[in-house]
Order: sequence, then structure tokens, then C-alpha cells
Amino acid sequence: MDEHTRRIKDENRLLRKELLQLIRRTRALHEHRQELEEQHKTLLREVQYSRDLKKLRGSRQNRLYQNFGVSAEKDAVGEKK
Repeated sequence: MDEHTRRIKDENRLLRKELLQLIRRTRALHEHRQELEEQHKTLLREVQYSRDLKKLRGSRQNRLYQNFGVSAEKDAVGEKK
């Protein structure tokens, strides 16, 4: 009877240790996931910012062309020469 009780206690101790390791691992994975989600959001904002800058540059350049009476197509042809 004492041997049986000891084996059960040993098994419980091992199971408890394994459970704690799994809990720690789960927490670490959740933290890592949150970090990755934040990085993803940041990257999406940066991509959108880049796109917006491209649009602004393009529209600014078109306005300059219009102000000086030059079309973008004529300028592109002129650059090829």
C-alpha cells in the first residue's frame, strides 16, 4: 500500500512539473504571438504610409507639370532622347 501511494505521488509530481512547463510554454507562445501581431500592424501602417507618399509625390509632380504647361507624357518622351 505504501509503495502504491509513493508511486502515485511520484507520478503526480511529474505530471505537475510537466503541466507547469506546458503553462510556461503556452504563455511564452502567447506573448510571442502578440509581439508578431504588433509587428504586423506596424508593417501594415508602414506599407500604407509608403503608398500614401507615392500618391502624394505623383499628384505633386502632376500639379507641377500642369503649372508649367508640360504634360507628363511629353516629359517622359523628352527623357528618352
